[in-house]
Amino acid sequence: MADEFRVMAVERGIELELASSDAWTRSDPQLLRRILMNFLANAVRYTERGRVLIGVRRAGGDLRIEVGDTGPGIDERDQRAIFDEFRRGEGARGQGLGLGLAIAERTARLLGHALRLRSWPGKGSVFSVTVPLVFSRRAETLGQPAPGISPPADPEGGAGGFALVLDNDASVRHAMRALLEGWGWRVLAAAGIEEARGLLAAQRVDVLLLDYHLDLGQTGLDAWRAFGLKVPAVIITADRDEAIRSRVEADGLLLLHKPLRPLALRSLLRKIEAGVAAG
Repeated sequence: MADEFRVMAVERGIELELASSDAWTRSDPQLLRRILMNFLANAVRYTERGRVLIGVRRAGGDLRIEVGDTGPGIDERDQRAIFDEFRRGEGARGQGLGLGLAIAERTARLLGHALRLRSWPGKGSVFSVTVPLVFSRRAETLGQPAPGISPPADPEGGAGGFALVLDNDASVRHAMRALLEGWGWRVLAAAGIEEARGLLAAQRVDVLLLDYHLDLGQTGLDAWRAFGLKVPAVIITADRDEAIRSRVEADGLLLLHKPLRPLALRSLLRKIEAGVAAG
């Protein structure tokens, strides 16, 4: 989501920052995404200068996912009204999407999550949704989860296997490792082709997950050709250029677009897992 809205933010001359987190929650991914998309759309649309920040804070045994901005803010008398259908904050130069925020609040109630708004007229606003904390790597000691805390399990199980993640963005590598390990995969992660080749020399892998745009003008296709492995490979990119799709398909590889949808990746990996288990 940050990648999607960063493009819009740049066009408006503002910054969009993401404060990453390694914590897990349990919720409906599509509905939670809609709530946060609404918050981000509002923040980017009504912030004329400064920045928008999306991040996560601990709140007791919960997590609070926050979207803050340096926009016009919302007068206290309008803060409740903007969650009503077709209402906008009169003192906030139009901040609020009327029906959008009403739907966000209804969706949050459906999920059992609480919405919160803090705002300072002339300085900015923070919209947040509180979700349960399920797991965080910071809660581990010597690699063992704290008592009563466990990572989300894959309800359908899976053979797993070894996966190589190649991406020049450290935050992406971190997120992919957490996601894949939660599904039972063992992960090798590299920032560049040479680093990846060193890892592959020591460990056979069952799937390659390759970012398309790497450093030094290299691509995931360059990596695939350099590795010379006969294992399933997926090119992952935010670039929707048809020429890239054609090159990927010509090499017989699979293509997924960013922002990556975990369900799409999971569906693809299940097919690969079946081959790992059979092998």
